[in-house]
Amino acid sequence: MSGPARPTTTALVNPATGEQLELDAPSDVLAGAVAEFKRRETQYAAWRRQAEAELVRRLAVRNRRRATVGEWELEIEATGRARVWDTDELEQTLVELEAAGTIRAGEVAGLLTPQPPKVDGKAAAHLLTRVAGPARVALERCFRWEQKGKPRLAVTRSTQLLPPDRALNARSEAQEATG
Repeated sequence: MSGPARPTTTALVNPATGEQLELDAPSDVLAGAVAEFKRRETQYAAWRRQAEAELVRRLAVRNRRRATVGEWELEIEATGRARVWDTDELEQTLVELEAAGTIRAGEVAGLLTPQPPKVDGKAAAHLLTRVAGPARVALERCFRWEQKGKPRLAVTRSTQLLPPDRALNARSEAQEATG
């Protein structure tokens, strides 16, 4: 028999009533469920962002990027970093490096622009790769790293190598052997 295939029905839970809701339910019932799903999704996302921000704050207080808490692994995922150059410090350092003969004036042309002074970050980073020793140390004083964007938090269930009862037995056996 030919003709359009009938979509399979999947049971959902109507968030407003807690009752099972089939996909072939009337459109107004499905529309109401979709509106409620969206409302709850927005609320859950806001709660998740608040909880993530607090966990990131707690890791930052301890200067940690990763931690195991109970049965959970927390890890702040890198979102990228950027150099933020201090124009005054860089200008003074360039003058000193030119005076010492470490770099030539042509190497720093266009690195700083006046009114207001602004650093060409790519040119400054390129210069940083071409110098070594005290000159590099001097240039490294001219920038700081800053986090780009908000840190992302990964939360995963911790992997337990031994079942809890075996882990306790292994620990007590180890204590007996050393003790």
